[in-house]
Amino acid sequence: MQGEVISLPYASSFASESNEGGLELGQLLGTIRRRWLLIVGTTAVVTVGTFFWSITRPAQYQGQFQILVEPVTAESEVVSRATGDQKSVTDQDLGETQQASTLLDYSTQIEVLYSRKLLDPVVNRLQDTFPEITYDILRRKLQISRQSGSSQGQGRGEGADTTKILLFEYQSPNPEEVKQVSQDLSQTYVKYSLQERQTNLRRAIQFTDKQLPLLKAQVNQLELQLQQFRERNRLVDPEQLSQQVTSELGSFQQQLMSTQLELLQKKRLYASLQEQLQLQPDGVEASSVLSQAPDYRKLVEQLQELETQLEIESAQLTADHPVIIDLKSQRDRLLPLVAQRAKSTLGSNLYEKFGDATSLPYQNELRQALGQQLVDTALEVQALEARARGTEELTKTLETRVVQLPKIAREHEALERQLAIATDNLQGFMKTREELLISAARQEVPWELIEPPTQPGEVALADLPRDLSLGSFLGLILGLGLSILIDKASKTIHGVDELRSIAELPILGKIPLNGNLDESVVELGHPVEQLEVQGLSVSEEEYPLEGIGYGVSPFLEAFRSLSIQLQMLRPDSPIRSLVVSSSMPEEGKSTVASHLAKTAASMGKRVLLVDADLRVPSVHSLFSMEQRPGLSELTTMDFDLETVIQPSPHEEGLFVLTSGTQPSDPTRFLASQKMHALMDSFLDMFDLVIYDTPPLGLSETVLMSTLVDGLLLVTKLGLAKHSDLKETLDKLRQSRVSVLGFVANGVKTQASASSAYGKYMNG
Repeated sequence: MQGEVISLPYASSFASESNEGGLELGQLLGTIRRRWLLIVGTTAVVTVGTFFWSITRPAQYQGQFQILVEPVTAESEVVSRATGDQKSVTDQDLGETQQASTLLDYSTQIEVLYSRKLLDPVVNRLQDTFPEITYDILRRKLQISRQSGSSQGQGRGEGADTTKILLFEYQSPNPEEVKQVSQDLSQTYVKYSLQERQTNLRRAIQFTDKQLPLLKAQVNQLELQLQQFRERNRLVDPEQLSQQVTSELGSFQQQLMSTQLELLQKKRLYASLQEQLQLQPDGVEASSVLSQAPDYRKLVEQLQELETQLEIESAQLTADHPVIIDLKSQRDRLLPLVAQRAKSTLGSNLYEKFGDATSLPYQNELRQALGQQLVDTALEVQALEARARGTEELTKTLETRVVQLPKIAREHEALERQLAIATDNLQGFMKTREELLISAARQEVPWELIEPPTQPGEVALADLPRDLSLGSFLGLILGLGLSILIDKASKTIHGVDELRSIAELPILGKIPLNGNLDESVVELGHPVEQLEVQGLSVSEEEYPLEGIGYGVSPFLEAFRSLSIQLQMLRPDSPIRSLVVSSSMPEEGKSTVASHLAKTAASMGKRVLLVDADLRVPSVHSLFSMEQRPGLSELTTMDFDLETVIQPSPHEEGLFVLTSGTQPSDPTRFLASQKMHALMDSFLDMFDLVIYDTPPLGLSETVLMSTLVDGLLLVTKLGLAKHSDLKETLDKLRQSRVSVLGFVANGVKTQASASSAYGKYMNG
């Protein structure tokens, strides 16, 4: 019995937030159709009001004057050339905006002329004669614009042909007021220009006088810093110093390389001489001195003879032989004499270095020459090493200086740049001060009143057709706006598109507005022969579609379309049972259910229409049947289905089960097990079972909807509210009720659409 339950998506319960507050073209056209009387009435009222306002307005008088606000001569340029500058301070208008050939920001200047600072004194003077004048009134009646360069001299604008002239216009119904206000304003503005320019000059001179001492102090400070920096780094020109240090560094590096090469050669010579002589320089000196002392040489020769004789005798005699002992005794006596003589010859310091002077070789002339060369070479090596160390230290010092030079040069350039900027600023301010003094001495002329206030003249009022056109347009806009506001405030669903945007569910049927909705179903249909009923069964033969031609109304054709749409929803699993309900009463659910049942039966199905609205039943009246016995009796008493279900006398295959006696608790009846069994029995006996239930605000409708294949929701356009429909959809979503779609009831058909299908409808 129960079909697949499809829960409503959340979007189906609430329309997209992006659509809320919007107004589509279709909705706008619908609003115009519904509220056309309000729109026409509002337009008419505003148009009539505009007409009376236009013809009853008092006459207006206008006065005007013109002021030249910038000089047109080359006087400023002449003074500028006299001071040696291209543009003087006067040409720069003391900071005003400069565009093309004009030096004045006209938009800002006009706003200044409208300010209370200038107009309040004028108002105070005028109130003695015209008490009704206030700042707001004067501001509203006064028009200031820039005069164009047209030949008539009356154009306004900010194009390339605009002049340096401001046009002042004042309108009022009182010509005396126009005359006096124009005169007072012209004098006030000319006086203001003189005061403003003199004030600007004085302020500029005061500013330069205040800045000059500061700039001079800054220049002096930077000059002192530059001087101290040069003294500290011993430089005048960083580039020249860099070249000098680099040149010196190269020279010292070359000297160091030459010294190191010469030192290497001398060390090699020293090593060669030392290897030949087997002596150090001190040994060479000592050996040379002893070799030239005859007394020492004589003693050494005696000692050598004793040593030789002792060696000979020792080879033949034993150590204790008297000869050996005597030779050793002589040698021992001679050794102290040799040492004493060597010490006296060499000196104590040199002697102490060698100890045994007898070990020093004898120096002949060749060895003496080689020894002297060794001593000289040792001295040269020492000198070269000292020179290399000094040269290397100077080279490192110069390398450090070279590394520091870029930083020193950068700091020097920064100081010079700061000094140049400060000097330029100082010179600029001094020149500016001179120009300001010249401008002040010239006593620059104020604005020039080139056209004095004219005699007030009557202003021609705008033509009546234009006023009426404007009034009609404003009335139309106002009427349309009021209509839209009323529609928005009512929150009523008026169109199918609006319903679709809120529900986001398929619109299965569009039932046109029909004046015969109150008539019974049998009167709206066409009679057919009554079928013989035996045990609520009908004959097995196919129902021919005789009499169901095109000769029907658009109202009945809409139900045929609805029936076909329901069949196409589930082609593989046909809908066998459904509930027809609405979100609120009086939306036509019972009529829709009855006509849908009749249409389905006319298309060859066995259809049972069950009036499950036990609270306010209406199906029996639509079919002109007895209300009792009905559904309530079947659920509480032992009635046979044949005696309760009534066949329609005018539609073959259509059967009706009325509500019966109204119970005290309809929900309990419809939720009973017997009701569930009856619903199963209905499916066994009929092709389609349609339940007409109460509106969805009652619990039994949701209960019934969960037991059938789906819910068909009827919505009456022009009656249903946004909030009610959204609340209903939210309730269905929470209950997981399968909603088949909507039936839009009361759709207003277009005349063009009806006429287009007229020949098909009428056969």
